[in-house]
Amino acid sequence: MSYQDTLLTWHDFYLACAAASATFAGLLFVALSLHLRIVVTHPEARSLARITLIQAGCYPRPIFTRRCAGGTATTSL
Repeated sequence: MSYQDTLLTWHDFYLACAAASATFAGLLFVALSLHLRIVVTHPEARSLARITLIQAGCYPRPIFTRRCAGGTATTSL
């Protein structure tokens, strides 16, 4: 099985992960915006928000890095 065929079998998974990551980022933005006063005034909430934002930024990265690091295979995804 070639790399291109393998990548095509994972297309739906990558699409679902990207959609879930975008949804999570949007919900996180809304939650922090609605409760901004609490996040700013409480140090423990600020720390938790910072950690959550950092972790949220780490999850989409391996998915897209793995796809882009595939070498010379080209697909029409």
